[in-house]
Amino acid sequence: MTSKHLQIFAAALLVLAAVLGAVAWRSAHKPPAPATVRENGKTLYPVVVTAKPLEAGKPIAADAVAVEMLPINPADGFSDVGKVIGREPIVALGMGVPLIGSQLSSGLALQVTPGQRAVAITVDEVIGVGNRVEPGDYVDVFLVMRRDGQEIDGSRAKLLLPHLRVLAFGAVAVNEPPQKVQDGGAMSRKVEPAKTAVLSVPVEAVSQLAMAHQSGRLLLALRNPADDAEPTVKPQDAAVLAAANRNPMDVAQTGVSISNLTGEPRRLAAAPMPALPLAAPVRNATVRSSTGGVEIIRAGKREEQHD
Repeated sequence: MTSKHLQIFAAALLVLAAVLGAVAWRSAHKPPAPATVRENGKTLYPVVVTAKPLEAGKPIAADAVAVEMLPINPADGFSDVGKVIGREPIVALGMGVPLIGSQLSSGLALQVTPGQRAVAITVDEVIGVGNRVEPGDYVDVFLVMRRDGQEIDGSRAKLLLPHLRVLAFGAVAVNEPPQKVQDGGAMSRKVEPAKTAVLSVPVEAVSQLAMAHQSGRLLLALRNPADDAEPTVKPQDAAVLAAANRNPMDVAQTGVSISNLTGEPRRLAAAPMPALPLAAPVRNATVRSSTGGVEIIRAGKREEQHD
């Protein structure tokens, strides 16, 4: 056997080993099949069914569903009640109906916790941390305001809202799998510039975020999910207490102005000059003289006229 034949044989062995390795990997990662039992020669499958009638648009309670062994195994069905509790049926369902995914809502609203609201803001590559933000991340929202000579008397930047969960970034949401493309046999993340980000915002802060989005420029700061630091004081007290305890989140909430960055004292607006009193109009005064004549005063000059 020549060296060329040996090379071909070795290459074939490598290809065969790669194929066998791929088959073994798929077998190891294949989800286990649902437990089945046989009764009277029929195969039964665990299927989640309704235990009572369900109304459309109302969350499913724990006592409203149960697992039954049925001779059918819906492709989009469920075998665990934990995967349907809290979700909302799109249509009304009767009792004993097997639940399937297409009957239940799966929108972004299910990811919004009570007391929160989903709010979209405009982002670009800078605001969105170089498009490295992913759904499920947590961010701090900073506000940059520029002096406009009207409502904003000085340029400044400050922490607006801390620790907000990102529900969606661009076309990807937390309830959707990330988009991936295959390139040369390797799976890589497909990064596309995002134009919007959807944040989970406390309902009492939605107006604040909306006003800031219209009046200034927002900036997202990506934070480690293990970092649970929060401001310890109210915004109106942050400037005083942050100087004392130097809590980083309080300092961020206090913000910084242009004068802080340059070290120059803030220029106060010149006080308006007081209005000068108007000069009294010149009046002609007539005084009768003791000599029988008439004395006339014009602009401080006396004149006497005799009859």
